[in-house]
Amino acid sequence: MGIGNVFDTNLIDELAQLRELYPSLRQEVSDGLIILSGKISFCLLDSSTGKNPITDRYSVEITISANFPGTIPTVKEIDGKIGRSYEHISQNGFLCLGIPSELNLILKKYATIGGFIENILKPNLFAYSFYIRYGFMPWGEHPAGRNGIYLRYAELFHTLDVDTIVALLSILVEGNYRGNLQCPCGRKKTLNECHGKAIYSLWQLPWNYIVSDYYALLDFKYDIDTEILIYRKYGII
Repeated sequence: MGIGNVFDTNLIDELAQLRELYPSLRQEVSDGLIILSGKISFCLLDSSTGKNPITDRYSVEITISANFPGTIPTVKEIDGKIGRSYEHISQNGFLCLGIPSELNLILKKYATIGGFIENILKPNLFAYSFYIRYGFMPWGEHPAGRNGIYLRYAELFHTLDVDTIVALLSILVEGNYRGNLQCPCGRKKTLNECHGKAIYSLWQLPWNYIVSDYYALLDFKYDIDTEILIYRKYGII
């Protein structure tokens, strides 16, 4: 089956452009997936830290589905340069690039493979290089997995209470937003007056991402000591 039978014209055009922008990346098509493999180089800095720019490169394998940017590409670091003890990499080498719902928002703004590489992949690789050099993460540290999902919504809704976060997400999952009803957070305000704006900011996300986050947090509980540590470390409220 030819590539034109699987991928739309825009994606095919992007692949042609990628050959010029990233000549070190080999392109393969297998089972309806685009696989890019090779070296990714960068020279980046985080000006807020006052540190010098970092120049580095990594060997990666990027797997892209035919419905990109609807599905977030996966990235595997293939030379073992990133230690498996690093929180944002799995034991089989796949990078945790961020919370899917947040990555989707970035891809809405930069909806090309090149946009993914420049605005998601390179910053993640830079973060690891920065961490190895200076011992802390640029842009602040956020955990991976369900902990990361929890903190994403704790920051958005300005609450550490998981039950409140789940109740607010359920409004989106069930599609029953009523702005004049009382907000489930317990502040005795209407949704419009309270968390309505935060909920509205999530409407542009695909419904499946919200559902995934909702079920990830449905049975998720922090004990009070852990909540206090999170509050102190991340300054959420």
